[in-house]
Amino acid sequence: MKKPAKNIVPFLFLLLSFNWACSQAKPVIRKSYGYYSERLPGNIPADSNGNPLPGFGPDTTYTIYMETATADLGWDTAWVGEKTFSILAQRLPGRVIEAGMEKNRSQPAIIRAGKGTVLWRLDLIPQEPAPEKPGIPGRQIIIKVRKDKKQFEIHIDSLVELQVPPSV
Repeated sequence: MKKPAKNIVPFLFLLLSFNWACSQAKPVIRKSYGYYSERLPGNIPADSNGNPLPGFGPDTTYTIYMETATADLGWDTAWVGEKTFSILAQRLPGRVIEAGMEKNRSQPAIIRAGKGTVLWRLDLIPQEPAPEKPGIPGRQIIIKVRKDKKQFEIHIDSLVELQVPPSV
């Protein structure tokens, strides 16, 4: 009669201890909140069918709020669709922030950071397209982040549109 149980027990013990050790690492990014708003630039030139001419549509601004486990992060680059953005990062002093008014629900977008976390505001500034990144589908945002000497990407799939105050 074979004794497979004796051979499996040490293997299972090593596997469980490895999984336990890996699960103890804290994630750097706890939560992310993506917002955008569209502003119309006044008179927009149109073709004979009434469609806006290329380059004259709404101006979209993106603001991302990140709740992180550390303040030692470098925010490099972001991509939305075919566009590349540099990042203007600002560490926020409080744990509660109002991002603006949600357009569809007409209620304030309030962010509450957890205890022991750092809250960041990331404003995306348009740049020339970078050839190393392909087009990102839809309104998904990819942000390249550095921590120490490691680089990683954050994917933000859901964005909330904020109301824009009237310009006149």
